[in-house]
Amino acid sequence: MFIISLSYIKALEEVETIITLDPLYRNGAAEYEITEFTPTMTVAELAFLRE
Repeated sequence: MFIISLSYIKALEEVETIITLDPLYRNGAAEYEITEFTPTMTVAELAFLRE
């Protein structure tokens, strides 16, 4: 199963810390792959994600 989550956290270390606190991750039931990107176009509702 894949779940995509968008986050507006600027520091990679903060995202990694949040992941390590996840009970599913801590018990080996979930894995995470972090892909950093900067959106240049979005729908109006996600405009806060644009730089």
